[in-house]
Amino acid sequence: MVYAVWDRLDRAGNGPALLARSTDGGISWETARVIYNPTVAGGVSQTIGNRVVVLGAGAQRGVLVNLFTQIDSVGTQSSARVGVMRSADRGLTWDAPVFIASQQSVGTRDAASGQTVRDGGIIASIAAGPDNGLWVVWQDSRFSAGARDAIALSRSADGGRTWSTPVAINAVAGAAAFTPAVHVRADGLVGVLHYDLRNNTADVNTLPANAWLLSSRDGIVWNEVAVAGPFDMMRAPQAGGLFLGDYQGLVSVGTSFIPVLVTTGAQASDPTQVTAPLLSGITQQLSLSRARPSLGGDATTRAALSASGSDAIGQAMERRVPGWRQRVQGSARPPGLAP
Repeated sequence: MVYAVWDRLDRAGNGPALLARSTDGGISWETARVIYNPTVAGGVSQTIGNRVVVLGAGAQRGVLVNLFTQIDSVGTQSSARVGVMRSADRGLTWDAPVFIASQQSVGTRDAASGQTVRDGGIIASIAAGPDNGLWVVWQDSRFSAGARDAIALSRSADGGRTWSTPVAINAVAGAAAFTPAVHVRADGLVGVLHYDLRNNTADVNTLPANAWLLSSRDGIVWNEVAVAGPFDMMRAPQAGGLFLGDYQGLVSVGTSFIPVLVTTGAQASDPTQVTAPLLSGITQQLSLSRARPSLGGDATTRAALSASGSDAIGQAMERRVPGWRQRVQGSARPPGLAP
């Protein structure tokens, strides 16, 4: 059985999650149907980033878990949540959504120039382990009170019914981190690919970025391996921000991780390069970093983070659907953000 999931927006901005199935390896497909139609009182609601995984062990073998981000917009304000849905009958029926956490990305930008990066701020990633453990990662600024995005992680030990409190796992807390992808090897080692700006400088003409692979067995202690960089993000194509992609890929063969990622080329005539390096011999080593909890914050900080997050959602959706801000948030451009 092959499963495909996606969202579809109507003109008002509503976006249900849809599913199609193939029983012959993708040669033919059943008629697509809505599996979740989100709603919010007094506004519009959509899903984005739908991604399905299949549990593979024990009594839950064959259970589908669909990950999505739900964006709810009421008036000029939007908020996002990361959630999952389960199906025990190969996608025929689905349980009610379980929401993991709010998604509080503020997006990535160069502190020196203000140049924005078109990142994966509203796209989460999910992986299932050999023990039916589920791992979800996304961008989130709750760990710096809204100053910058980190890589947030939550895990489930019961097939997606309950989830741990999100923690930040990127190694350098003071650097913006973005566009994560997660995968679990057959031996249970978890890998998380992501970019960060730890090598950025005050030079407004360059934006050095790096790609890293984190690995862990318990979600608390993380080892870090360099994958690519530093490379100059300023050479990336402009697509509502410097753009390497909304998401990257991570798989494994045996004990080797294989990231599929985009970097910039060495010359202006070669703006992007797609690579898939073989990362061998990665095992859990002496800790380079530990997961960090949310900072929390007072009511003023939480309100400011909510407003920044709403602006970031508007910017992210406008890049994908021109006119989204006007139709959904009732504003051509939220205040304080460059186009």
